[in-house]
Amino acid sequence: MLDIDRIQAELNTSISAPAPLYERLRAAINAQITDGTLKTGEALPSEQDIEQRLGISHSTLLQAIRLLIEDGHLQSVPGAGTFVVRRDPKSISQPISHSRVIGVLAEASSFYLYYGQLASVFNHRLRQAGYHVDLALYNSNPDDFVRLIDSFLAADATAIAINPPSWFDITELIHQLQASDIKVVLIGRRMDFPDVDYVGTDNRLLGYQATRHLIDLGHAKIINISIPRYSSAQDRAEGYVLAMLEAGLSPHIYPHPMYSYMENLPTPVHLIQYVKESDPAQVWTDMVNQDITAAFCFNDETAIWVQKGLRHFNLEVPKDISLVGVDNLPFVFDVPLTTFALPGEAIGNKAAEILLKR
Repeated sequence: MLDIDRIQAELNTSISAPAPLYERLRAAINAQITDGTLKTGEALPSEQDIEQRLGISHSTLLQAIRLLIEDGHLQSVPGAGTFVVRRDPKSISQPISHSRVIGVLAEASSFYLYYGQLASVFNHRLRQAGYHVDLALYNSNPDDFVRLIDSFLAADATAIAINPPSWFDITELIHQLQASDIKVVLIGRRMDFPDVDYVGTDNRLLGYQATRHLIDLGHAKIINISIPRYSSAQDRAEGYVLAMLEAGLSPHIYPHPMYSYMENLPTPVHLIQYVKESDPAQVWTDMVNQDITAAFCFNDETAIWVQKGLRHFNLEVPKDISLVGVDNLPFVFDVPLTTFALPGEAIGNKAAEILLKR
């Protein structure tokens, strides 16, 4: 039976996530199908009941249900209702072979345009090869992550593509999957597993190119506002440092104060010498005094945070401070942000190719 209260809690938890509401609703319903809360053949409550209890629009619910039908998780029967199925929508009458199931596990708060593109291409490529792809989104709770992995194993998944979490360790879990002969590919976020395939952006090159862009604009006082304990941020910071040193400039990495919960994770030794652990407010003072004239931001969310802070000091982008971000998110900036769009489609295609070979 659909647990409406659980869905409401998950929607409230992910309220700040940039993914559209219908995508988050789809993920929440799919999680209950995946973990068995909703059984095969069980009907969803009426659309009116779901809309009223969740306080959502009819169009939002219809979009979420449409995606679940396209994914093969639901089937709409006119005059009867919408039912849970475990079939490929292109072959409704044929049951899924469990040995043809591949799981995809991604972080809910990061599931925006980039991961949407990645998952879409990954899903299409593997379905064409005769596999059923089961996508699930996890939140900040490690137990939730393990529960979703267990649901894939219960479905006899032959492989799992994982977008690794940044705030808890899954090393032992991956070793267990390997011991069970489950093929694993890591997507989007690097981890140090020499015997596990990883497909993602060349973040080091990205950081280098972003910094070179600012240097070419004539800036010499460039900082990196980063999360130096975060693998993708580490790689981008390495590229930033390389570009600064090549130009004979001094690198300065400012930790983003909103990510203080990651303080238990170590900063790489080769970056520590460039990290400024002083009062976070110092960055604004340096910008006002023009000791900083440009910032390479870890991502677009960080750039938004910087822009809001600059407004408080009556500083303007790019008149007073130039910014470069990453992700190409549909955020509203005072002026169009210079940002890097990550290659979601290419990564999804490559990850699918690797699993097919495995």
